Amino acid sequence: MNESDVISLAKEGVYKGNKLKGRVEETHISWIVLGKRVVFKIKKPIKLSFLDFSTLSKRKQMCYNELRLNARFTDIYQAVVPLRRVHARFIVGGGAGKIVDYAVQSRRLQTSRRMDHVLKRKEVT
Repeated sequence: MNESDVISLAKEGVYKGNKLKGRVEETHISWIVLGKRVVFKIKKPIKLSFLDFSTLSKRKQMCYNELRLNARFTDIYQAVVPLRRVHARFIVGGGAGKIVDYAVQSRRLQTSRRMDHVLKRKEVT
């Protein structure tokens, strides 16, 4: 996927039969699609000296690695889900359509609980 695909997924993509109507945040290696109650983290198709997300199979494997590692510390991580394209629309999860990428699905937390905000308030335990 590319940035415009991710923006389209966030705005018009479908999850469990409903439009996501989400917004996108970006890190140097991922796009984060913030829905009302769910978050999808999509790895950018890049290769750096310290990571390789350059192929669909590598991104899929890294999603499963992230889920396995991070689920040990918190219950917000839920699943690895396929991202499919059906005609001009993106669908999150199972069903018909060509798999174009994978995402790590998580519960959405309140913005005030984001690590950068918690660190600023010196509330990390």
